[in-house]
Amino acid sequence: MRPQTVLVVDEHPIIREYAGVVLSENIGLHVVEAADLEDAVNVLQTSPDIQLALIGVPTPRSEDPFAGVRLLASRWPHLSIIVATGGPLPRAETLPPRARVLLKPYPPTALVAATREALSGLWQPIILKRPVSAAPGLGPCRG
Repeated sequence: MRPQTVLVVDEHPIIREYAGVVLSENIGLHVVEAADLEDAVNVLQTSPDIQLALIGVPTPRSEDPFAGVRLLASRWPHLSIIVATGGPLPRAETLPPRARVLLKPYPPTALVAATREALSGLWQPIILKRPVSAAPGLGPCRG
């Protein structure tokens, strides 16, 4: 059986690599990388089996840094999205229903917990504003 595929989108190669290693080694996912929104669109057009996108939103450079997230969600409505941001938290109405926010910098436990939840089908889109426990026995994390 082929492992599930996740798309990691971030402008920084080291962050893409970090997320990819965490997700492949801890969950066994196949990871595809994209440097920006244009690359992400190209990947999603050719790989319709992708169920989840982890999207790093850069420090706000525009009035609406989450417009790209909404674009991907509108074109691929099945796609669950984890938005990783170190900037101000977005208002809930600025994100699509299948999106969740993961605060940067995030530890591996938070990324793994959010990814497992997103892929489980029990996805409850919320914005976490304070540290929570990633999973039993893993201790506190930001996520």
